[in-house]
Amino acid sequence: MYSSCLFFSHCRVWLLSGLCICFWNCSSPSTTETQSTESNQQAVADTSQNPYQQEVIRLREERIKDSVYIVELTQEMEAIYAKIEAMQNMEKKVRSTSSDLTQGQVSVEEGKNKIQANMDAIFQELAESKSRTEQLEKKLKSANKNNSGLQTMVERLKRTVEAENNTIILLSKELEVLQEKVKTLKLALDMKKATVNAQDEIIGIQKEKINTGYYVLGTEKDLKKRGIIISDTKGLAPERDEMNFTQINIEKQTSFSLGQGLKAKKIKLVPVRPANTYKLEEENGGLTLVVTDAKRFWKDKYLAIITD
Repeated sequence: MYSSCLFFSHCRVWLLSGLCICFWNCSSPSTTETQSTESNQQAVADTSQNPYQQEVIRLREERIKDSVYIVELTQEMEAIYAKIEAMQNMEKKVRSTSSDLTQGQVSVEEGKNKIQANMDAIFQELAESKSRTEQLEKKLKSANKNNSGLQTMVERLKRTVEAENNTIILLSKELEVLQEKVKTLKLALDMKKATVNAQDEIIGIQKEKINTGYYVLGTEKDLKKRGIIISDTKGLAPERDEMNFTQINIEKQTSFSLGQGLKAKKIKLVPVRPANTYKLEEENGGLTLVVTDAKRFWKDKYLAIITD
């Protein structure tokens, strides 16, 4: 009995000892885990308790923000300078076209269209440059950053845009003067053109008159009766009514069909023409007068052809 009680007593001690060991192992962290946790807690404590380190982190973040801010401002200024350069190139084109227009190397209409297109583009670029410069200036002021370098750059850009604006104003005034000059040139050109047209018309009339000839065909009796000729030897009547003749272009018409059944030997020309300036051709019963030297043949612009 005593031995049994002693056995159970030992078992209870062992069981309690085992439970205590299990509890201690489960509830107590390992040495490594404890050290890691303590290090993290120490780091947090150091961070929260070290104002110098917090300041370094803050300054670092501000520096990154400032770098981005400066890059953005610089890119915007470069874009505005690019617009200014584009305006200056277009101004050169306007002046070049103005010179060509003054010297008459381009037509008034073509020159006007080129200048207008370039000036429209210049005014658009100028308006955008002014707007973007104002926005840039506002952005710099609202940032509340005391950066004299950036402020100087923006001020210089602002002055450059203003100078370009003044240049465009002067160019516009030059174009107004050019416009008046072109009007005068156009008026002179129109007058010259009208004079040339009038001269061409006169020349055309004179040429037409020079190249105009008149002829009439008939028997001697008929031509006398109509008052066209005096006789085959005395020539045409002094007063010649163009209504009694057929008008022709002596350059274009060089032959005349005289009709059927006529004989060449009976044909007489009044006034007489040089024999070597024409010929009479008989073909298929018909007779044709062919002029071989129009200049000499038509020295007298009127011709009566007597057929009997």
